[in-house]
Amino acid sequence: MKPIRRTAATAGALAVLALGGTLGATAPASAATAGAYNGACGAGYEVFTSTPVMSSQRTVAATTYVAYSSADRQWCAVTVRSRPGARVFMEVTLDTWPVSSTPARDAGSYTT
Repeated sequence: MKPIRRTAATAGALAVLALGGTLGATAPASAATAGAYNGACGAGYEVFTSTPVMSSQRTVAATTYVAYSSADRQWCAVTVRSRPGARVFMEVTLDTWPVSSTPARDAGSYTT
């Protein structure tokens, strides 16, 4: 999934991953969660928080990471599947309200 970047002083992230249409985000997780952050935001970005996206009560289908670059003063959100495979629809939205009233969004069919 392409990383989404947005300049902001504060940020929050909302992520939705649709694998079969029955997934939802849960409480924040550690970086040790399956589907580990792969540096997709680029050099200088540090993970600020992460949230697993569950396909069932026990299965983590993906993890959404929110990272920040202090050098660029930009936020980035990326969703990483736990097990790459056939293309599935995935979507990540980075909302930086009240700094910006327009969230950054990326959606499409991705293998990871």
